[in-house]
Amino acid sequence: MLLVAGPFQSNNQTMKKILDAAHPKTCLTCNHIIRGRTDKKFCDDYCRSAYNNKHTSKKLSYIRSITNKIIKNRSILEKWANKKRNPISLYDLLSDGLSLSYATEYINQPVGNPYVFCYEYGYQLLPGNNCRILKRKTTAETGIIHQNLIP
Repeated sequence: MLLVAGPFQSNNQTMKKILDAAHPKTCLTCNHIIRGRTDKKFCDDYCRSAYNNKHTSKKLSYIRSITNKIIKNRSILEKWANKKRNPISLYDLLSDGLSLSYATEYINQPVGNPYVFCYEYGYQLLPGNNCRILKRKTTAETGIIHQNLIP
């Protein structure tokens, strides 16, 4: 078989076109034959989106699990902050499912244990297995968080 190249094609480009015609590309998601540009990987936007969502979800599952734990901690602290009972027993928080390992911020104090925050709600460990529940003041219109706390 004799291959004749056009004026703007090398033998490698011509050979690639012949091989592509013999073995058409298939979509990475649904395995349908792809029509159109030679560098396409997917047959349509749905397949491209489904492929990317599947691969991204594997990478982000660890981050999502940590975020869910922090959100759970926040909801537990919010529940106890609304009870107006301060300080409370550390065992009450732990029995509700608070995880001491996950937080959004730790603020060291000159005296005593640090403040541990899960977004705007936080706690400070006190002597005798007690905790002080804290809430940051926020300006409703701007969403700006102020450092002064409501114990």
